[in-house]
Amino acid sequence: GQEAVDAVANPNPAFDVVLMDLQMPVMDGMTATQHIRHVLNNSTLPIIAMTANVMASDREACLKAGMNNHVGKPFDLKHLINVLRSHAGWQDIEASAITSAVQASETSTEIKKAASAAEMLTEIEKAADAAGVDIVSALNRLGGKQDLYQRMLPMFLKSLRALPEQLEIHLAQNDLLAVSRALHSLKGLAATMGVSKLAAEAAIAEKYLVSEPAIEDARASIEHISTAIKVHIPLLTLLHSALEAAK
Repeated sequence: GQEAVDAVANPNPAFDVVLMDLQMPVMDGMTATQHIRHVLNNSTLPIIAMTANVMASDREACLKAGMNNHVGKPFDLKHLINVLRSHAGWQDIEASAITSAVQASETSTEIKKAASAAEMLTEIEKAADAAGVDIVSALNRLGGKQDLYQRMLPMFLKSLRALPEQLEIHLAQNDLLAVSRALHSLKGLAATMGVSKLAAEAAIAEKYLVSEPAIEDARASIEHISTAIKVHIPLLTLLHSALEAAK
């Protein structure tokens, strides 16, 4: 959050829109927004919350802090683009223009490639189903961009592999706030990637840890979510392999 404030204070070039996370170390999104509004005296820069907190009260808190809008995770790519374009004041792209461009670019070779891709998608769906991933919903949220999902998945896997150790370190430091923040991030990322069960597990653990349980009880909860993470890693790795094969 502090880094965001510093960037807004000295922009080069100026920002069109700020996408603001809420749970960040040093300075959270609410405080960062208030700092931009009241300390930097910047009342015109559009600030949009992007968070896994999707209740009506969360949206109201964001607006009260000075944000212009609220986008929940897992986000829909088309909706996010529309929100960004609206707040940046950019003219909408006509759907007919997009359709014409797509139709103009289609050749018989590309149609054959599309048919082949459809066959590969079946294999991907099988791997996704084994991994407990709702790949269709995830791709729909990303505007059908399989290449985008394919780029995101290795990054998600990298964060998953590192997370159990990070949770242990936070627990050893009795820092349950850091643990709940990490689980909050996992909840949003897993939901975006279509890993619904893991997202739900992270949400339960996050909610429990916010209640500030005894350390031993917190440890049991963390061990449970760490086990769930470790179970998902090899399955998601197989899904990544299926996506690579479909290139």
